[in-house]
Amino acid sequence: MNGTNLSIDRKIDNGLDRRPSFATSFHIVYGLGNLFGLFAAGLLIYTGLIHLGNSYAFLASILRYQLAGFEISKHLAMILPVAHLVIGLCILCRLFLPASLVLASSLFSLYFIAQFSVMWRGLTISCGCFGLDSHQISWFSVGLVGSCSLLSWVSAAIFRKHR
Repeated sequence: MNGTNLSIDRKIDNGLDRRPSFATSFHIVYGLGNLFGLFAAGLLIYTGLIHLGNSYAFLASILRYQLAGFEISKHLAMILPVAHLVIGLCILCRLFLPASLVLASSLFSLYFIAQFSVMWRGLTISCGCFGLDSHQISWFSVGLVGSCSLLSWVSAAIFRKHR
């Protein structure tokens, strides 16, 4: 056989028919996990600082949800801002990353359930997410917290799988 038949059988590499390699796909997924994790960390640190700065307003917003009594709400108002800061800083510093992301995801899921409960019961209250604001809980805010929860769970799953 001569060399002309071989040139017909070869693929022409013009760069248009390349598929991303496994390594490229891995880096994209890993990058998305990092992005979601950093978003969760920033949100937790920001809200933790706001709630630590005005713990009485945070206690009042917890009580407005009508999900727990005064004693439990008081303990939640003391623990949650510190938990936000610790979990956010652990994600930011990449300490115990899979566990920190699971804790962040659990917090966002808890807030999703609480806001869904408010909407289901027909209460008209402010969410209290970012301190003293006039943002009423709506189906949009429920979806927003649900999205944060979902993105955090995705990030936790990415880092759990690729650690």
